[in-house]
Amino acid sequence: MEATKAAKPQGKGKPTNVSKADVALSHINKLYAIERKIKALSVAERYRIRQELSVPRLKTLKTWLEANAGKVAKGTLTRTAMDYTLNQWPTLVGYCERGDLQISNVLAENAIRPFAVGRNYLHPIIMQGSSEHKRYFQGRSASGGLHNFRDFPGTGGVRPSGGSACAGSQVG
Repeated sequence: MEATKAAKPQGKGKPTNVSKADVALSHINKLYAIERKIKALSVAERYRIRQELSVPRLKTLKTWLEANAGKVAKGTLTRTAMDYTLNQWPTLVGYCERGDLQISNVLAENAIRPFAVGRNYLHPIIMQGSSEHKRYFQGRSASGGLHNFRDFPGTGGVRPSGGSACAGSQVG
C-alpha cells in the first residue's frame, strides 16, 4: 500500500505514470478483496470461490510478473520483490488449495513474534559470555541456537525449571 500512497497525482487531466509496484499491488488487492467477501462462508464455499475467482487472478498475476520482471533492473527493491514472488509461487498459491487456509500468515507471525524477538536478543547477549558459550554458538544460525538446554554449556544436562528440553515445545 505504501507504493500507492507515495504516488502523487500530477495535476488535473494529466496521465499518471503507474509503476510496476502499483500494478502488482492492484493484482494483490483484488485477491484480498475476494477474501474479505468470502470470510464468513463455509470452508467448502471459500474453496469453490477461490477456484472460480482467485486462481484465474493468480494466473494473471504470475503471467504479468514473468513478462515484467526482466524489464526491471536487477538489485532494485521492485525486482527483488518480483523475483521473490515468482520463486515462492507454490507457497503463495497454496491457500487456494484448501478453503480453511488464510491468504496471509500474519496471524501466525504475530503469534510467534514474542518468541522470535526474544531469541534475536538472546544470541548477542550469550555471545558476550564465556569462551565455552561462544564455541557452542559459533556457526549456528539465529534460529538454531538454543533448542536443547541439555546440550547448553554450563547446564550439566539439567533442564531449567524442570521444563522441556526444547525451548519451543512449551509454546501452545
